[in-house]
Amino acid sequence: MRILVTGVTGFVGQHLVHAWRQQFPTAEIWGVLRKAEAQASPLHGHFTLDLAQETAVSQLSQDCAFDWVVHLAAQSFVPESFARPQETWKVNLWGTFYLLEALRQGGFQGRLLFVGSGGVYGQVADDHLPVHEQQPLRPLDPYTASKAAAELLCYQYGHTAPFDIVLTRPFNHIGPGQSSQFVVSNFARQVAQIDLGRQEPTLTVGNIAVTRDFLDVRDVVDAYRCLLERGQRGEVYNVCSGRETPLAEVIATLVGCASCPIEVRRDPTRLRPTDTPRVCGSHEKLTTHTGWQPRRDITTTLQEVVTYWKGELTR
Repeated sequence: MRILVTGVTGFVGQHLVHAWRQQFPTAEIWGVLRKAEAQASPLHGHFTLDLAQETAVSQLSQDCAFDWVVHLAAQSFVPESFARPQETWKVNLWGTFYLLEALRQGGFQGRLLFVGSGGVYGQVADDHLPVHEQQPLRPLDPYTASKAAAELLCYQYGHTAPFDIVLTRPFNHIGPGQSSQFVVSNFARQVAQIDLGRQEPTLTVGNIAVTRDFLDVRDVVDAYRCLLERGQRGEVYNVCSGRETPLAEVIATLVGCASCPIEVRRDPTRLRPTDTPRVCGSHEKLTTHTGWQPRRDITTTLQEVVTYWKGELTR
């Protein structure tokens, strides 16, 4: 088996390669890198190219003899998408287009897993929670708008290209190794700094009067494998825990990992132009089609993220 992963050095990519090297020991796992760089997980080989550039088509189409392609590469930080919307659209939409064209021109005949976003649903009325895949898409920021557009592009290619495409809408995922740009990892890093005596015992937060659907990144990777193996061609699947967790509860768990009292302080500069108050998805379709279930407890995951940051900060 040959597998190609875009965004291979990112948060999910590194966990995916680590897990799949154990699950598929004879598989060749290749990555797409934007530049030559150290690889956190060993790969069989890689392409050095920028998917957001048209030259990627001719480079990548030379070798498309893969069984699976996982398209993780994206600009996924919402505040960055407001600051640099053009770059976000270029990476997320055009990067997807050039990948699809490279696969089509290269004669790819395997299965592509497109990684979209659960954020494409936007703000959903309480009586429509948990969100199912039939819910209309109403993205509220450049990141999720670009992901919705890329998903539609994949849907079209799925009906006209000679290869399978399975579409995913993953909700918030968390775990060791995530950038501190993202909310849970940022809070965990602050708690670790406080516990190490490197920060005053004050946790700086934005709007915490929200709920989110958090899923351990290792469960996310398991879901992607199940979908590549058993998902139905052309279908879209929520990848989520199915549990609505108040962000205030997440903070309480993280603060409980510290050995000293911590004050939680709101910082207005951390507020977003748009912030959906409640988020909860349904994984019923994913479970029905593949048998996948979330397995990891959020409390354990949060503790592991704090432990991860303590290790990183004391290196």
